[in-house]
Amino acid sequence: MNTIQKAKLEYLFAILDANQNHILQLDDFTNVAERISDQLGYDQQSKARLDLNLKSYRLFVQILADMGKQDISINKDEWLTFFEYFQRTRPKFIHRYISRVANYVFSLFDHNNDQLISKEEYTNMFKIYGLDEEFVHVGFDKLDQNNDHYISKEELMKGFYEFFLSANEEALGNWIFGDWRSKRVKVA
Repeated sequence: MNTIQKAKLEYLFAILDANQNHILQLDDFTNVAERISDQLGYDQQSKARLDLNLKSYRLFVQILADMGKQDISINKDEWLTFFEYFQRTRPKFIHRYISRVANYVFSLFDHNNDQLISKEEYTNMFKIYGLDEEFVHVGFDKLDQNNDHYISKEELMKGFYEFFLSANEEALGNWIFGDWRSKRVKVA
């Protein structure tokens, strides 16, 4: 793993670490589901809220299983070691992993289930994760490669592969979560 890939993974860790305690835990994932539910006006007892929480719970448990973790927290060193090891030794596994994460993010933010991410839905992702909204338009335009004003699942998937795997500092997918070089993430 080169320094660019490592910097992007550290930035993603900071994004996922919703409470900024330098450890990924279940509440980092379920809090995102709760914020999305609140933003969409889902009732506390609604099935839609439960579905979002379940998706978040499953993703976190799957990450723990993929990492072979027995405890339920992930620190930044474990996070980086996981990606470095699998990129080096099991590239097919890392592709499946990236695909799973991309599908998860897509399902969280495709609020109307039209299989497309609109600019509004993409903006909501920035708000939910506490990303610098200054880069919403840049990221959206770079991911919307066919210029139809939507991000398809395929376009998002390509962006995720570039974000996780590309050593090119200028790869379009690097903008998926805004400017990774700024490392500006606020507690949402």
